[in-house]
Amino acid sequence: MRSLRAVLLVAVLALAGVGVLASPADAHALLERSYPAAGTSLPRAPNVMLLYFTEAPEPSLSPVSLLDSSGQTVPGVGKPTVVPGNARELRVRLPPLADGVYTVSWRTVSKVDGHVTGGSFAFGIGVQPPPGAAVAPDGSPSTGSAPSPAAVAGLWLLYWGLALLAAAGVTGPLVFRWRLPGGARIVIAAGWLAAAAGILIMIFSERAAAGVPFGELFGAAAGRLLLAQAAAVAVCGLAAFDAARRPEGPGLVVLAAAAAGAMFVHALAGHAATQSSVRLLNVTDQWLHMLAAGVWIGGLVWLLLGFGTWTGRRGRRLSAASRSWRSPLWPSSP
Repeated sequence: MRSLRAVLLVAVLALAGVGVLASPADAHALLERSYPAAGTSLPRAPNVMLLYFTEAPEPSLSPVSLLDSSGQTVPGVGKPTVVPGNARELRVRLPPLADGVYTVSWRTVSKVDGHVTGGSFAFGIGVQPPPGAAVAPDGSPSTGSAPSPAAVAGLWLLYWGLALLAAAGVTGPLVFRWRLPGGARIVIAAGWLAAAAGILIMIFSERAAAGVPFGELFGAAAGRLLLAQAAAVAVCGLAAFDAARRPEGPGLVVLAAAAAGAMFVHALAGHAATQSSVRLLNVTDQWLHMLAAGVWIGGLVWLLLGFGTWTGRRGRRLSAASRSWRSPLWPSSP
């Protein structure tokens, strides 16, 4: 037992000392450039339009429409498809176009993190579009929407619920000699319920943001990543049930491993998973940071719970001792 506790202690210290070697990742699938480019004029009509994004978009959840100078939708525009060999580039087939100014309106869901972005820009054929026509106020043809309050709340519930479970499996062997303090069953149940509620809120929030049915959402990469996280939380539920039933022994290590695995699946659904030559390093780095912070903060909850249990027991012992002690100078009651 002591050797295993020493190994766990070394592992926790290693997590706390993780370096920052990972490369930065872009935020959201923003439109980086396009063909035709925003604000340009072409001498002849193209038969294809190309959209380049900073992250890989989900083509099935990325509608693109084309409006003419009167604001009417141009019929015959094809559905976006991924350009072979470049997951960040979408190709849209165009019908024959007459000379004039056209506005491209697009909306996409990032395949990396499920965030929704959108925007519009104008180009001309044979004529020059007005300056700044149909371009975002900041001058870029791209706007990102902030996650909804519900999505943020779901993310926090998921993470801190998993943090409580992971910390239970670490502080149990290292601090409490393989037996969690009183009240552990309630805290374990609360941690798992928070994580389960968090992933459900995230799923419903993503469906509302994407504006598609659940079947279509789960057929896309972003939806499949949410399902993977839900499955990981379900596995944590089994480990949490066993640990709550008997909050001692090797079941605590199983609980920590399940929570750590769920955090890893969550890291795979974030910006760290963006295609890169060091993608595995990015994901591992983010996962280790999440795990270290979760064990650190979640461990404080367990330490406070253990301190409360210890002080309560000590107070009861002192109270019992004071009642049993009688001063020889004080006469006993008849």
